[in-house]
Amino acid sequence: MTACPPNNPSQGGTNTGFDRKKMLEDYADKLILPNYTDLQTSVNELETAVHSFATMPSTTTLTAAQAAWDKAYTAWQHCAGFDFGPADQPLGMLSQELGTFPTASNLIETAIRQRNFTTNNFQRDTRGFPAMEYLLFSDSTLAPPAERVVMRFTSDTARASVLRAMMLDIKTKVGNVVVIWKPVAGQPSYRNGFIANDGTNVGSGTSLLFNTFAGHFEQLKNFKFGVPAGLRAGQTRAESQRVEAYWSGQSLKFAKEHLAAVENVWAGKSKAGQDFTGFEEYLNSVQGGKDLIASTKTQLTNTKNVLAAIPATTTLARSIESNASTVNAAFTELQKMTRFFKSDMSSLLGLQITFSSSDGD
Repeated sequence: MTACPPNNPSQGGTNTGFDRKKMLEDYADKLILPNYTDLQTSVNELETAVHSFATMPSTTTLTAAQAAWDKAYTAWQHCAGFDFGPADQPLGMLSQELGTFPTASNLIETAIRQRNFTTNNFQRDTRGFPAMEYLLFSDSTLAPPAERVVMRFTSDTARASVLRAMMLDIKTKVGNVVVIWKPVAGQPSYRNGFIANDGTNVGSGTSLLFNTFAGHFEQLKNFKFGVPAGLRAGQTRAESQRVEAYWSGQSLKFAKEHLAAVENVWAGKSKAGQDFTGFEEYLNSVQGGKDLIASTKTQLTNTKNVLAAIPATTTLARSIESNASTVNAAFTELQKMTRFFKSDMSSLLGLQITFSSSDGD
């Protein structure tokens, strides 16, 4: 484990007297670590439910596993934006390893038939929470719903083996990240290095947090709305099957949770609503910051309103197919938000954008 590089105050934005060390400490102790701990708890509960279902498939054990998956994936929405440091896994970033969608269902089915499934490759669309969703929900929208999923598991034991392998992979990777982040008496931790490196230069805690925050927002805009709606460059039509959580039909719910996670990082607020020193306070300390805060809050309200206007009584995929205007409106408002979270914020805080989004904005 390597901590952040040493702080170099000569690089980055103008010193306004703002206590960035206190800000990073609050992010670590009041948002990042609690969110990862909550995720780990939910993953452990998911493991228990998955084990019960894989051992004795029934509609009862399936329903429990589906509910546990929903809880864990909701918790994941609040951790996917911390894609730095311990989240840098041997085969890719944690968000790629656990959150890549759409799932390559054909490759999963091939692995089941061949009795040959591994997570030690770069086929990230065959593992993680979305891949597990495919196994737990893929037939549950058909009639009779749960019985069809159970039947597939009872008729082929290899299906349960693949499910267990996915579960172990998720648990192991989440556990590794938590161990590296958590401070232990007498031992170095990523948390301590993250807080100590409080400059604004590339590689500092502030820069890492800002860039993954902005990148996490663009994942929401581009891949949860833009691509499925067919609004990204080069697309000629909507591709509704590429929504997140296609099989469970919970795409809109997770998109709203994703936006809430982004807002919490920007505002400096825990999942429980506890305020702390965050980017909003940092912006308030620089010239032009107050105006940007007001504009950002207005656009956040506009974005939430258009998301609320998308019918919750049907799936996002079906809304794209039959009520595209509501989904397109959401993408438009998310696009408007980009300048506030990305260019304007980085400019005022003297932070360099180091991720590539190929966004064209």
